[in-house]
Order: sequence, then structure tokens, then C-alpha cells
Amino acid sequence: MKKSIFLLFPVLCMTKLVHAQRKEIKAFSDLPTINYSTVMLKASDEASIDSWMKNIAAIEAKHVDSIFTNCNVTDINTQVFLLRIKALSEFINADWQQLQHADTVFRSMLDAYGPYKKAGITELAAYAKAILDPSPDLTKKYVHFFIENMKPLTADEQAYFIGSTIKLFSDANDLFTEELKKATTSPVIADTLMAHFLRSYVYRQFDTSVSSQLMAYL
Repeated sequence: MKKSIFLLFPVLCMTKLVHAQRKEIKAFSDLPTINYSTVMLKASDEASIDSWMKNIAAIEAKHVDSIFTNCNVTDINTQVFLLRIKALSEFINADWQQLQHADTVFRSMLDAYGPYKKAGITELAAYAKAILDPSPDLTKKYVHFFIENMKPLTADEQAYFIGSTIKLFSDANDLFTEELKKATTSPVIADTLMAHFLRSYVYRQFDTSVSSQLMAYL
């Protein structure tokens, strides 16, 4: 009998034989998928949205770790997807100790795009560092840590990274409204379809003053 409470149909990448090889994930379509119930997700209820997201994030962080532990992920786009999901989950979980290192997650990828190879997921790592820093002005600290991570980038790379981040923040509210509408029209949603949903949920929480201050560096 299929179990369906919050987590539906988990497909785990586990090796059962001592000498079995790790499963190779060569493409995004090879990813093991978790389907989540959306029954408790109420579009007009922020508290239910926050609770739903926290439950999802707690599961997804462990799920991504399980994939990297038990599978050989050889497709770079799938690696990037998983690492971004992990960082978004850490933000939602308020796991600042782990999230502060998100600016380094792409450094070992030989084929990663230059700005991201150097700066990783700086827009989230900088927030974690700002939270962990004892000084009181969160926005000022955030911008400081963000810009510090831009130093290894070329001028063109900095403009691209900062501009892209500002756009992510400015688009977040509208994108979240779209994604929430999609999610609540179905009784379940697959985690492999949730990247925009999680991202917009997180980025809409950034104060508009952050974008204004980052613009000064363009």
C-alpha cells in the first residue's frame, strides 16, 4: 500500500549489495524524485506556506545529501541544481553555519561558468555570514560580505553577477505568486519541479534596500 502523508513515493539511490556500484546520474531525468503533497499548502495563508516550506526544506536537505553520498552525479547541470536546492533548503532551515559556505560550492567544478565558479551562491552565503556576524546592521553586513566575494571576479563578471542577483530579487514576488498558483492546482508536486518555487520563496524575503545598495556597485 502506498504511503501518503507529507512525503510521497520516495525513490532513494541506495546500494544494497556490498560490492554494488554507485548509481550514475548522467542527466537531470535520472534524478531520484520525491513527490510532496500540497494539501496543506494554502495560497492565502502565509503561516501555512512557511510551515510547508520548512517541512519540504528539512527533507530536501537530507535528500540531496543522500544523492551525493549514494550516487555518482556526472552531469554538471544536475550537480548545480542539487547544490542550489541544498543552499535554498539551508536558508529556509536557518542553517547559517552550513549556508555560509555556499559561496564555495562550485569551485571544484572544472566546467562551471566563471562568475559562479569563483563566487558560488554568494547571494545566500553572504546572508548567512551577515546573520552570524555580531554587528547590528544586517543590510550593511550583507552588502559587505557580498562585495568581498566579488573581488576575485573580473569587472564584467562582477557586473553580470550583481545584475543577475538584483534581477532575481526584483522578480521574486511575481515568480512566487506564479509558482504558488501552479503548486496548489495539483495534489502533489515533484521536487525536481520546485527550483523556481523554492528560489522565489527565499529571494522574496530580501529587503529592497539590499538591491538599492548593490546597484551602487554596477
